[in-house]
Amino acid sequence: MKTRTYVTIVVLAVFAVGCEEAIPIGPDPIEIDVEVNTTVINDHDDHSGDKGDDDSDSQNRRPVLIIPPDQTNDAGDQVSLLVRCVDPDEDDTVTFSASGLPRGLQQDSGTGLISGEITSSSADSSPFSPSLTCSDGRASDSDVFRWIVNA
Repeated sequence: MKTRTYVTIVVLAVFAVGCEEAIPIGPDPIEIDVEVNTTVINDHDDHSGDKGDDDSDSQNRRPVLIIPPDQTNDAGDQVSLLVRCVDPDEDDTVTFSASGLPRGLQQDSGTGLISGEITSSSADSSPFSPSLTCSDGRASDSDVFRWIVNA
């Protein structure tokens, strides 16, 4: 069975390449109408064979990591960079992890905040390609970005 759904997306701000913050579009949001075609593979309501939450993973939707733009800092800089993750399952709690950050930086697993002071030795190993991951415990999303540290 095929169904059609019409969705209106309201755009309030955009992200430009190289910017850390959203750029407001203006006082009036932009509305975009989108038609979504959906195919229902199994539309019966007989759940008599269900055994609790055994199929809960099949209902989980993957969180989406919002990768920050490439970063450039000097050795000795204090850093505070918030990494965001959107999970379409509102009840899911997401956690964050990072590897390959410049020395002196760490990421808070609960908030996604990358913070600390970049060590002077980080400039010797620049550029960095940190790998970021967000997870809801059942699914995850990962990506990398570039981080340059100047002496």
